[in-house]
Amino acid sequence: MPGIGAYTAGAIASIAFGERVPAVDGNVLRVIARLAADRGDIGEPDTRRRFTLLVTQMLPAEKAGDFNQALMDLGATVCLPNGEPRCGLCPARNSCEAFRQGLTAEIPVTTQQKKRRIEDITVFVISCDGRFALRKRDDKGLLPNLWEFPNTEGRLNAEAAAAFARSLGVTPIEVYELPEARHIFTHLEWRMKGYFIRAAQCGAGEPPVWATADEISRSYSIPTALKTYEAFCRNPTAGAGKDLRQSERGEPS
Repeated sequence: MPGIGAYTAGAIASIAFGERVPAVDGNVLRVIARLAADRGDIGEPDTRRRFTLLVTQMLPAEKAGDFNQALMDLGATVCLPNGEPRCGLCPARNSCEAFRQGLTAEIPVTTQQKKRRIEDITVFVISCDGRFALRKRDDKGLLPNLWEFPNTEGRLNAEAAAAFARSLGVTPIEVYELPEARHIFTHLEWRMKGYFIRAAQCGAGEPPVWATADEISRSYSIPTALKTYEAFCRNPTAGAGKDLRQSERGEPS
């Protein structure tokens, strides 16, 4: 069927219909490579076929879907990429050859993988009368049609952040620096700097949508990459720095 590859077909068959078939995505390939300390290139079709056969042999007679989901979740949350696995939390570490041999930073091998591009981004959580500014991403490209907090390329200082807010039609009265965050896509890494801006006047132009924290959680699809900053809609100053605009004016903060 067009658009349905081996992984999707395996996931549907095992999870929805209980069939004993593997569902092998990038997370599963990484888990298997480390469990076996296998230096095969997971970008190569031969390695993928070999690992898929291995997963097939590992599948239990019943609840293959649960097993597939467990492997995928293990790779997504514990057996992380880029040499940063959380081995101390891994239930399979005593059976993991890469862990035993100290090779988790070297495995899996992905010689075909393109070098990841790094983008610096400044994210703005702008509050006005208990609502927060949102805008919708384009329908093409990265994260199409999802809602996001206003952001711009580069690492802006407090003065530039306030100017950016004014360009959206809002009047900033407080500017707090938020903790930095990062998010890794397949070939792209966002390194994010954040600001919480309390505004005295809501913009009439872009961004076109203002929503409460409850409305955001219920009705707007915020990308996982920006979830760190969504938390500040409910607790704006938790972990935030002091009011930078007051500091620049020499006023007490």
